[in-house]
Amino acid sequence: MKRSLLLAGGTVLMVLMLVLTYTQPIFWPYIPSFFNRSPPIPEPITVIPLPAGTHDMLFDSDGLLYAAHASSGITLIDGLKYQHSIDTQSFQGSILAFSEKTKQLFVAEKASNEISIISAGQLQQTLMISPTETGFILDIAINPTNGWLYVITNGRRAEDGSNYPSRITIFDAELNLLDYIEEEHTGFTDIVIDPINNYIYISKIYITPESNVLESVYILQGLQKTNEFPLEGLDLLVLNPQNGDLFALGCDIEEYDLTLFRQGELITQLDNISEICNGLTMQIHPISGDLYIIYPFSHLIVVGTNNDNLIIKETIFVGDGGAKMAIDPQNGNVYVANFADNTVSVIQGLQNVATIDVGWYPYGINVHPTNGYVYVSNTNDKTITVLGYQH
Repeated sequence: MKRSLLLAGGTVLMVLMLVLTYTQPIFWPYIPSFFNRSPPIPEPITVIPLPAGTHDMLFDSDGLLYAAHASSGITLIDGLKYQHSIDTQSFQGSILAFSEKTKQLFVAEKASNEISIISAGQLQQTLMISPTETGFILDIAINPTNGWLYVITNGRRAEDGSNYPSRITIFDAELNLLDYIEEEHTGFTDIVIDPINNYIYISKIYITPESNVLESVYILQGLQKTNEFPLEGLDLLVLNPQNGDLFALGCDIEEYDLTLFRQGELITQLDNISEICNGLTMQIHPISGDLYIIYPFSHLIVVGTNNDNLIIKETIFVGDGGAKMAIDPQNGNVYVANFADNTVSVIQGLQNVATIDVGWYPYGINVHPTNGYVYVSNTNDKTITVLGYQH
């Protein structure tokens, strides 16, 4: 009996070793976290040349990478290989959004009023829409639940010297116009969607007749405005996809710096989060739920929540010019692209554990959804450095 158990155990162990041997590229980054050990640190494994410098990138659920050129065009990357590019005729860069419901890439051309719709994986333009003839696009977002497209545009100057109203335009998943909302003397800048509770949060700037600037979080549910909260110095918005909580970052010295919203209502605020204004980017850690904020002058602030209170957990110093970050949803590694010193900082928990050299002026950074490889766009080199695991 004991001999049979030993043989069975040995067989199971051998099968497990064979599985790990032939699937290491996929599972290796996540094995240490399974055993409650620090995850491994990736290293450069290849450099992918591009036809132009790249700013922003986006992965779809199949692991295809779409890279927006700094000038004009989109490049498709499959794994470690450059596939092809198309020209989107953008002169100010592009805003990317992907619909998993329709498997389409949406490319909004900044400073224009056109959105290109591109079929996933083929990089072929199938349609172009213009949400308004009197404005230019600032941001777009797609509700992953119903596939609705929200577009915010700011009004252009009219011939009489006045400005056209700014607009929120809403399309259904088939790109039929559902409705639009217009606001006079207003500018919209950012939009994020809470698909759990169906709230849409938008950064709004209002110019009074006395030329005073008032900022607020403008809130929709579906097609209707439900609320609006004044928030001085409003700078960035980010949503926790696990529960729908919204974090709004401000930079007015005399006002609260970080505000938490939940289900369309203001919950709590935290002041004096930093002595420096103008946060560069924010992300929610998918495992801890903490908020990571990159500020100028090479520091990253981590904020946690405790019974709806916001608490500063740590200040972490990174490389010079940290501007963008990406977080691996499986092993929890946080990667910061340091634009000024051509490196990537690796954060584990609340510690900076490694610095990796990449190409010139790294800006965009993303993590592959299945294998944990890190893709870093080197703007000046016109390349992407891929950080991976060689085992």
